[in-house]
Amino acid sequence: MHIKIAYPYPILILEGEKRYLVVSDLHIGFETSLKGVRLDNLYMYDMLRDIIHVLKEERCDAIVLLGDIKDRIDRIVREERISIPYLFNELLNHFSSDNIHLVKGNHDAGIDMLLPYNLRNSVRSMLVIDDTLLTHGHIMPRPSMKIKRVIMGHLHPVLLDGSIMHGERVWVIMKVRLNNNDDLEVIIMPSMNRYLSADRYRSKNGIPLLRRIKSVTKAIIVTLNGTIVGDENTLGHVLNS
Repeated sequence: MHIKIAYPYPILILEGEKRYLVVSDLHIGFETSLKGVRLDNLYMYDMLRDIIHVLKEERCDAIVLLGDIKDRIDRIVREERISIPYLFNELLNHFSSDNIHLVKGNHDAGIDMLLPYNLRNSVRSMLVIDDTLLTHGHIMPRPSMKIKRVIMGHLHPVLLDGSIMHGERVWVIMKVRLNNNDDLEVIIMPSMNRYLSADRYRSKNGIPLLRRIKSVTKAIIVTLNGTIVGDENTLGHVLNS
């Protein structure tokens, strides 16, 4: 499988029998939890515009939404009821229903009720394409799965190093050795929602897959514009080691 980052967007392209566009962590409705700040939902239209631009440029056949499409964990709020059906109806203008895949994140409880009826069977806990597992990141993959690569979101990685790029969304790409001595490539996607740069999990200890890593043999940290800003020696600027 060929993998391409769609710089300068937080979007991944997977090319096998089909070309898949992959995005993660839209967190639609997050503005309702902001205190003392008013924000409209124009960011959702910006994300949709970028998705449609890339899918046309890359001629993608299918899309994978890699979890946390909605934001509220405990309930569905008005903004989610309005914006999420709109998002998926727009995607149905570009993809057939069997080419839209939604991998549930920890914020996506009840999202089935917000989907067009013909997409309710598209929701799953994880997705395997060839030798690649796509998962949101908050649950443990089955140990028996024979995969070479994991693509996940959930962490909203940003660079925290005090430089001019401090707070920038980044990609984290690692070659790791697991506790069972299997070698694995791990790609951690930046959030599609640009406002989440400071709202993420800082420690790998809360992520089941990352707890299974015995050692990181190689890593690169890459900004959305393709600048390499770190390696395995500087992962602590993105993840607590």
